[in-house]
Amino acid sequence: MDKIVKITSTQLMTLLLSSQVGIGIVMLPSLIAQKAGHDGWICILVGSVFATLCLFLILKLLQRYKNKSIYEITRLLYGKFMGTVFNIAIILYLIITASVTLRLFVNFVRVTVLPNTPPLVVTVFVLLPSIYVVRYGLTSLSRINSNTYVTSALTVLFLLATRKNLHFSFLLPIGESGILPILQGSLSAFFAFLGLELVTIFYPHVSNKDKVMKFCFLANIISSLFFFVIVLFTTSLFGENLLKNLFLPVFTLAGTINAPVLERVDLYFAVIWFMAAGSSMRMFLFSGYHSICQVLRFAKSKKLLASYVIAVALLSRIPKDNNDLLKSLTLTGYLGLGTIIFLIICLLLSFIFKKGVVKQ
Repeated sequence: MDKIVKITSTQLMTLLLSSQVGIGIVMLPSLIAQKAGHDGWICILVGSVFATLCLFLILKLLQRYKNKSIYEITRLLYGKFMGTVFNIAIILYLIITASVTLRLFVNFVRVTVLPNTPPLVVTVFVLLPSIYVVRYGLTSLSRINSNTYVTSALTVLFLLATRKNLHFSFLLPIGESGILPILQGSLSAFFAFLGLELVTIFYPHVSNKDKVMKFCFLANIISSLFFFVIVLFTTSLFGENLLKNLFLPVFTLAGTINAPVLERVDLYFAVIWFMAAGSSMRMFLFSGYHSICQVLRFAKSKKLLASYVIAVALLSRIPKDNNDLLKSLTLTGYLGLGTIIFLIICLLLSFIFKKGVVKQ
């Protein structure tokens, strides 16, 4: 555990919110429309309910062990050897997710503002501020990621600027897609909430644990409302047929805004979004590095951090094109879902194997 690191439950809320709001929002409406058409907003509601339920169960697991992280809990439940195996699997998930979010960030920067800049150069400039934040720990991370609130508010203002062009008839008839497509779209929506599982890493650092559940739920509610508004507006503006074929529907939406003074409003939105995307990527980058040091008992150092960041950067270059990148994004979604299911299994087993469980 990091030295002298203590955060409040409100800072934990910021961390969870920043892990969810960022990379996924620009593609989320299109991915859901491909599954459930104009009923994507229903998928967000269903996905948010499942995400909140999973968060509740994960927090119940943490409360049973008081001040322990998931890496300590697994050793108590499964023994030292198998616990370490599961911990390494979680670390691999964090590293893969960090590399995929980094690649998405780099690709979006190149598509929107720097199309002729070599990917390696963009990767270096994207990582530089993140390296600084990761090096200085959890407190710095929570402070810089507070820009997520500003980004979310400004994004909603951008969306409201398109309100006169919305056609809510595009949302009718409600439920036309059918139950199965809506459930498939709800899974894609659930993937947008991934990051909630990171609470199992940060929980021991929280000073006022009695308020953790309240503020974690609040983070999930804010994310749910944010995703709901984005999917509702993009579907009402473009319609499901066009939305399915848009690679970056939120950027396209920003491009439809005509401002009397400002030109290329989509570029202003891109700059705002870059802050949120950076926060999301940094969450997984930091979590992976922090977990390596905690599980493998490595002392934090500049050399270790440099080696870790280089490894993440190299992994981010594995997808050859956008199709491979979308497959990688789907893979991280299923890995995250698997991680959450594993955490719920840990909760169930904690009622059988009670070693380390604190009496309530």
